[in-house]
Amino acid sequence: MPPTITPAAALAAAAAPAPAAAAPAPAAAPAAPPAAAPPAAPPAAAPPDAAPPAPPAAPPPAPPEAPAVCADSPVALNATIDNAMSIFFIFTTFAISQLNK
Repeated sequence: MPPTITPAAALAAAAAPAPAAAAPAPAAAPAAPPAAAPPAAPPAAAPPDAAPPAPPAAPPPAPPEAPAVCADSPVALNATIDNAMSIFFIFTTFAISQLNK
């Protein structure tokens, strides 16, 4: 007989962080080496009195993320339980109505 899982244990397991995935296998080496590129021109020398280049602009801040509702979340679990209870209630109501005829 399989072990009984309590609702509290199921919620605790859903809230626990998932274990880290295994590192992906390294990509296969290319069969042929890429064609040799022509030699690049030497960089132009900057005049000694030139100002240093400006630092790159910082990227705009990322928008705040909405809370995710995925299959492992307690919200999705509650919705699943609510749907199952509704179907069960409809089925049992129909079955009882058939017995009372």
